[in-house]
Amino acid sequence: MCMQKVYHTKLFYLALLFIAAFIPLSSKAASLEYASYSAIDLPSQTAVISYGGLGNKSYYTCPLATLTCTFYSNTTTPVFPAPPATSVSNPYSVIHDTRVSYRGVTANGAFVYYYQYANSLHPTRSYNIVNTATGKTYWTQSSVTYWDLLTEENRLFASSPDSKTLLYLDDRSGYSTLYKVDLTKKLSNTAMKGTALFTRTYTIADFIFIDSHTILFIANRDNPTIWNLYRYDLTSKVLTKVANQVSYSEPMRKMTDAILFLQTKGNAVVPAVYSISNKTVSYFTLPQTSGIESVSNPYLVEKYGSIESVLLKPTVTSKTVSHPLIIWLHGGPYRDVSPTIHSYLSYGVYDWALEEARRNGAIVLKIDYHGSYGEGRAFAESLQGKAGVQDVADIMTALTGIKKTLGSTYTLGGTYLVGNSYGGYLALKGLVAHPSSFTGALSINGVTDWPTLLTKIVDSIFNVYFKGLPTVKNSKLYEQADIVDHLDNLTNQKMLLIQAQADTDIDPHQADFFNDVATSKGKNVQVIKIPDENHVFYKPSSITTICNSLLNFVGLTPNTPDRCQYQ
Repeated sequence: MCMQKVYHTKLFYLALLFIAAFIPLSSKAASLEYASYSAIDLPSQTAVISYGGLGNKSYYTCPLATLTCTFYSNTTTPVFPAPPATSVSNPYSVIHDTRVSYRGVTANGAFVYYYQYANSLHPTRSYNIVNTATGKTYWTQSSVTYWDLLTEENRLFASSPDSKTLLYLDDRSGYSTLYKVDLTKKLSNTAMKGTALFTRTYTIADFIFIDSHTILFIANRDNPTIWNLYRYDLTSKVLTKVANQVSYSEPMRKMTDAILFLQTKGNAVVPAVYSISNKTVSYFTLPQTSGIESVSNPYLVEKYGSIESVLLKPTVTSKTVSHPLIIWLHGGPYRDVSPTIHSYLSYGVYDWALEEARRNGAIVLKIDYHGSYGEGRAFAESLQGKAGVQDVADIMTALTGIKKTLGSTYTLGGTYLVGNSYGGYLALKGLVAHPSSFTGALSINGVTDWPTLLTKIVDSIFNVYFKGLPTVKNSKLYEQADIVDHLDNLTNQKMLLIQAQADTDIDPHQADFFNDVATSKGKNVQVIKIPDENHVFYKPSSITTICNSLLNFVGLTPNTPDRCQYQ
């Protein structure tokens, strides 16, 4: 995974320009639009789709026969007639284990399958198949020394319509990939391990059977930051790309002759339909207010060392104009960056703000530091014992690379670290670790003191980075991740903390504590408090505040009055 040679992969995404013809284009970025499949009614072959941005979701009924959606309500989903009641036994009664998740049953009822996740008290995870006739269980298991990353996925199992094949997602080879179990053969624990469908190293995020011999799956096969939809024939082993820039925010859904999925287009995640019989992709027609906006400036996918990144360049290229450089650090850290808006609305709003910064003259580099999603288990687990060290080194690798990439084309102004949640911590940590390299750091709902946070939460997954709660034995791991003790390294570098006051993940006291200490040391720090918001922002006014604060922080003035106004 760790490549020392720096190389650049420039991918100009024409897919960003294929805006659906049924939706009017907007001349300004007013908001984001995100779709979600709220319900499916199989008898009428109708989908219920929620669609909208922050604070303005609406529900639509969308028949597959016409692909034309009708507004239903701003608050509730329609209630379809319940299927006739049938008197059947509970197939899951054969399960007698605990920690059961992702359970399912084959179409013929012959097998029940389920997953037993690992946690701090039970470090072993297992995939299980139960023969419902005999009650015999077959399994494959493995130990987890980190947290069980597979619990982050939408789906871990899929069984074929003819009940002959079971597929499951496992990262035992290093990447989350698919394994096939033949249910027609005599099972044993050896057979339960299955056969890997693919040998290439990439991450599969979701998968579903089209028919008994064909599947669709979402994967970052072309690049770790890019998720596309693929069709794979289990018999012929033919692989075909079906759609670009697919969202993995929710599982695909199956109807009689269609697979429903989500796709990113411009500033929207729209509902899409794959026709099983025609092997084509079409789209629902949705009434929209703000419209979908095309992206006139292509995004570039770059790699610096082992660090994948997405580069957003301003439209005007001039050596006489100074452009601030923003290095964006996502949260998680088991999340990733996206060439366009993120699959999750909670992250998409930050992409929206970063795009506004780019429109107003900033250069933006979004990076996937060690610990990020989509680049394999080893990459994700590499922060264990190295929080605040390995990820900071990744920032510096990316900074060196971007300066070489753009140094001859742009005059770079100030360099700023900006991030949310764990990324907010990392922005401050990067600043105090390398103060001469950065002009400032902006932290949104970020951690400022790990011992205080983790001692209060106790069972946080972030304990894994420090090998437990603070003790004398692991004190050095906490010390190397510390920010406050290194504030004396700063001179006049700027620090801005934006903190939601109802945050139940990161106690607002984290921002207050940091502000008090930094102020007492005479450092250049400011705190913006956003009331009545939790760790994820839901108010358009909050995103407007964040966007304007970002532009002001990096020295940009919005070039038109309607910029940075999230509606």
